[in-house]
Amino acid sequence: MPAAVQLVCALVSAVCAGVMGIALVPFLEHMRLYEPERAEEKKQDGAGERVRPVMGGLLGVVGTLAGLAAGFALYCRISGADRTALSFQETARGMLLCFLLGLTGALGGFLLDLRDVRRFVQKSGLRLREPCLMFLVSLGFQMLLHAPDTLLTLGTRSVEAGAAALPVRAALMALLWWGIAHFEDGTDGASIGAGCVQLLVLAVLFLQGSTGMYALLMLSAAGGCLGTMVWNLPPARCRLGHTGHHWLGALLSGSVMLQSDLRVALLIGAVYAVGALPRLWRRAPMTLMGAMERAGLTPFQRIALTAGFAAFSGSLLLLP
Repeated sequence: MPAAVQLVCALVSAVCAGVMGIALVPFLEHMRLYEPERAEEKKQDGAGERVRPVMGGLLGVVGTLAGLAAGFALYCRISGADRTALSFQETARGMLLCFLLGLTGALGGFLLDLRDVRRFVQKSGLRLREPCLMFLVSLGFQMLLHAPDTLLTLGTRSVEAGAAALPVRAALMALLWWGIAHFEDGTDGASIGAGCVQLLVLAVLFLQGSTGMYALLMLSAAGGCLGTMVWNLPPARCRLGHTGHHWLGALLSGSVMLQSDLRVALLIGAVYAVGALPRLWRRAPMTLMGAMERAGLTPFQRIALTAGFAAFSGSLLLLP
């Protein structure tokens, strides 16, 4: 994969996502597509009825699409790849399915945002319908993507799982998706920061595995995250909302499952598993973000810690 193609892919995504925010954020404010601030945030900021628009994840979706289109066209032109080759078509099909999975997540999140905007409520807690839908979508993605494979690979070990292999992969994918979608808790920029790092790690893994077109998708999504981060860093002008969180969750979980080694899913999901640990020993629902906020860490310190942990766990995948 030429370095020029990688650079163009990431830059186009970042610029498109960032520039689009100039028009999208005022539009969302004008259409009153926002959610009420939390009571404690109003008290701390003295903002009264100040609100912030949601659906900022649309910036990442559009940026990813622009970067992927530019990168794919440039890749085909420079590399002179044979588009009739079976390997090229299979890889392009997998890349398209993964991108469509991200769009599906963004659409579902968009509908959830519309529900919250209409009702002016922010519902929390585990709802069985949401993870069940994630599992069904993940199962359909696995069935469309892979030929029947009964092996579960973890590092150098493989286990013959038989018919259980497909649902196990789908369940792991849905669990990762759910963890990403519910990771951010009052800390704008945490999800997008950790996600950007993990997308770059996956891009390196795909480049090492000579699957450059998958790397194009990762670089496009990482660029889209960078462009969106301009509007999502504290004090955020626009929140990701369910649209952004489910887009990132679906795209990342689908990309992880493009790797045959389940160790990738475990290490990528480590930061989200750690983020949910405080729920295990506290009666009141609280994530790691809420615990760090209560400990007095600033938003940027929380973002740096989560992104740093994501980089550390991801770097373990790059070790020989």
